[in-house]
Amino acid sequence: MWRWSKLACVYLVGAVPSLCAAGCVRPPLDPGCAELSPGDLVISEVRGPQTGTDTRGQWVELYNASADRVALTGVQLVLRPLASSASTITVRDSQLSVASGDYTVLAVDRTCSTDTCVTRLPPEADYGFGADYTRDLPSGAIVEVWSCGTLVDSVLYRALPTAGTLALSGAAPPDAALNDSASNDAGDVVPPWCVDDEPAQSPSVEVGLPGTPGGANRVCP
Repeated sequence: MWRWSKLACVYLVGAVPSLCAAGCVRPPLDPGCAELSPGDLVISEVRGPQTGTDTRGQWVELYNASADRVALTGVQLVLRPLASSASTITVRDSQLSVASGDYTVLAVDRTCSTDTCVTRLPPEADYGFGADYTRDLPSGAIVEVWSCGTLVDSVLYRALPTAGTLALSGAAPPDAALNDSASNDAGDVVPPWCVDDEPAQSPSVEVGLPGTPGGANRVCP
């Protein structure tokens, strides 16, 4: 993740005895957020607005790199567009959690124009954040994951694919130390990120290039 953000923004919000053994669910702290360390959740894939007809939607995938199942209530996704103000998205589902070594998909499920809103949860999504955010994902942004005042992970990208997803290489488990920047100053995608524009591997009623939401990414070429 971005080192300046990590050093400047991680602070103590309280100390409690550890209540977890391996494999248990980390209990939310008051007022409802998981006590996480930097790198426990890793941004591993982003799907933005697509060219042409698409029913698979826009989303951000997170990987649980910690040793425990993580309760996601109160986890925040902060979108900092490179050309406009930031938006904060808070997970409000008290039942949502992600197992160690597994993935969760947080999605745009409501988009609004001047006079109308369209609501549809993408098929592979675990949570829709329409209560906090009703626009397309920004084309260039810093995306941050926060929990209880701790910056858990952040990624900078300067462009999102309009056909497929921005994916962290599946050559190794997602690691917050390796995913800091997904593109260079010119907007080109850089390793270990790549564009996953592979077609769906099995027949589906959904339209669009799927990426690998909720599962391990393909190895980048």
